[in-house]
Amino acid sequence: MKTPSSFLKVKELTTAVVAFFLLCTFPLQPSAAAPSDNTPTQQSPTAPWTPPPPAKDEFDWIQLTSDEWLKGEIISLYDDTLEFDSDKLGVLKLDWEDVKQLRSGRQHDINLSNQQEFSGKIRMEGEKMVVLTDQGTEELNREETVAIVPHGGGERSLWKSKITLGLNVRSGNTDQLDYNLMASLRRRTAKNRLRLDYIGNLNKTDHIETSNNQRLTGQYDTFSSDKLFWRPFFGEYYKDPFQNISDRVTIGTGVGYHIIDTSKTEWDVFAGPAYQYTNFDSVEDGESSSEGSLALVLSTDYETEINKRLDFIAGYRVQLTNQASGGYSHHAITTLETELTDNLDFDISLIWDRIQHPTKTSDGATPERDDFKLIFGLGLDI
Repeated sequence: MKTPSSFLKVKELTTAVVAFFLLCTFPLQPSAAAPSDNTPTQQSPTAPWTPPPPAKDEFDWIQLTSDEWLKGEIISLYDDTLEFDSDKLGVLKLDWEDVKQLRSGRQHDINLSNQQEFSGKIRMEGEKMVVLTDQGTEELNREETVAIVPHGGGERSLWKSKITLGLNVRSGNTDQLDYNLMASLRRRTAKNRLRLDYIGNLNKTDHIETSNNQRLTGQYDTFSSDKLFWRPFFGEYYKDPFQNISDRVTIGTGVGYHIIDTSKTEWDVFAGPAYQYTNFDSVEDGESSSEGSLALVLSTDYETEINKRLDFIAGYRVQLTNQASGGYSHHAITTLETELTDNLDFDISLIWDRIQHPTKTSDGATPERDDFKLIFGLGLDI
C-alpha cells in the first residue's frame, strides 16, 4: 500500500519544526578540545625568558633596560661606558645605566671607587653585583664600579684618548689659516689616575704668523679614599711668543678632593705648591731674560652629561707667582661636546688665558693681558 505524497510532506515539515524548536531551546556547546576561532582561550602566565648559564670561558650575556638580551664578550667598562662585542651587532658602546643585567662567562677584574679590587665571574641584576671569586662570593654595589676589564688582559681597556682638530682656511682679499689641535690621554683605575692634555693654536694672515701657542699638561693622582686624592706630580709646558713667553715650565704637587663623583657628573678641586721657570722671548736692556718663582696652583675640573649626546666640560687653573714671573695668571677652557657617532664628536671650545703682569718686549711693547680663542672642531675618540 503506497503512502500518499501529501502525508510524507506533512511528516517532513513536522520533523523540521521539531528540530528547529530543539535547537533554539538547547543550543550546541563548543567542544573543550576544539575551541572555535571566536572563543578566547586562557593561557597560564609564564616567566620572562632568561639566557642559559654562560659556558666556561666562552661568552657573556647582558640585558638592557628595554629587556633585550645580547650575547658576546665584555671588552671593558670605563668612564661609565660599557664596550660590548656582540656576536651579530659588532662592538657596541652602551651607557652603564642602560644595562639591567650582566652575566660573564669569563673572569674579569673589577675596580671599585673605594680602591678595592676583585677578580672573578660577574652576576649583576639592578644595583646588586655578585662576583664569584676563587675565595668565595663577594656582593658589591654597581655604583662604586670604576672599571671592569677581562682578567689578565685589560690594560688597554683602561686607557681613553681623544684628538680634536679645527681648521679654517680663507683665501681671496685676505689669505688666512687657522689651525687648532687638542689631544687628551687618560688612564683610570681604582687606585690611580693619569691625565695628559695638549692644546696647540696657529694663525697665519697673508702668510704672516699672528698667533702661535702650545700648552702641554700632565698630572698623576693616587686615591687615599673614594673622595680624597694626592697628586704627587703635575707639570705644564707653555709657549707663546706673542705673550713674550719663549718657554714656561711649571712643576708641583698637592692634594685634591672629589666634590661630586656620579655616573653623570664629576667635579674635582685641587691646590698645591709649585715652581715656575720662564724664558722670555725678548726683554728690555738690563732686564733678565728668564725668571724663576715659587707658585701656588689652584684648579677645578667639572664634567657633566646633559643628555645622551651632549656633554659639558669645564676646567679652570690659577697660578700665583711673583710679579716678575707674571703675578696672577690663569687658563680657563669650556667645551660643549656633541656626539655624532660612537667615535666622532663635534666640539665647541672657548679658551681664556690671562697674565696679570706680562713682561715687556725688547722694543718696550707690553703684550695684551688676555687672549680668547673660540674653537670649532671634530673630535675622534680612540
